[in-house]
Amino acid sequence: MRTIQSKISLFHYITNLFAHVELLKFFVIRDVLVRYRLALLGIMWALIRPLLNMVIFVILFDRIAHLSHDGINYPLFVLSAMIPWQLISSTMQSSVTSLTNHSNLITKIYFPKMLLPLSSVAVNCLDLLITYSLFFPWYFWVANPSLEQILFFPLPLFQTILLAVGIALWFSALSINFRDIIIACPFLAQIGLFISPVGYDSALFPAKWQWLYQLNPMCGVIDSFRYALFGTALPEMTLSWCITLLFLGSGVLFFKRTERRVADLI
Repeated sequence: MRTIQSKISLFHYITNLFAHVELLKFFVIRDVLVRYRLALLGIMWALIRPLLNMVIFVILFDRIAHLSHDGINYPLFVLSAMIPWQLISSTMQSSVTSLTNHSNLITKIYFPKMLLPLSSVAVNCLDLLITYSLFFPWYFWVANPSLEQILFFPLPLFQTILLAVGIALWFSALSINFRDIIIACPFLAQIGLFISPVGYDSALFPAKWQWLYQLNPMCGVIDSFRYALFGTALPEMTLSWCITLLFLGSGVLFFKRTERRVADLI
């Protein structure tokens, strides 16, 4: 009986989010305005950040280290991974303060608190779309993709968004219990950038440690993007998808449990 009640409770919890979709839209629009309204370059920052990172990776890994990249145009090779990684990194760093920055709102009125980290994901998805508006004209000018590759592309994109939601829920809920996570978040994002195959090929990692390396779900995501864009070897996606769904499912349950106490802890 308790299990059934728990499932019903979770079902109503999720459907309650859809009932507040207009509030989610308000949070997203407000966050976009706050982020870019007073910025000199405005929404162009969504393009500048991955481009600057790409330039650094080109200098370090291509010009200096001469790492192998299967003969693919190296700037595009980096951007194909940098764009989805930017979604994960930006979501991680914006969602970790999504609850603590709204303490006055949380303690005064009722609304599903999950809308706050979800809005941070939505804002960063907007940045993702803007960045792809630069990437794809360049990509189609340089590459000659097959129809099979193009049709495969939405799959890793969908996985990246699901992973971003799971990470947003975990980090926002953890920040309520442990404020250290807010301080550690930029450091964790920096580590994640270098342990993910953004500037190099996953095949460069020693074969005997590949199982450990693939525990990072972004490895499977990035390799899937490169298969879709450049026709590289199709990666094994089962482990990456399992970890992604584990992040998402456990993130929902952990956030739901934390939300009951968020007004007291915040």
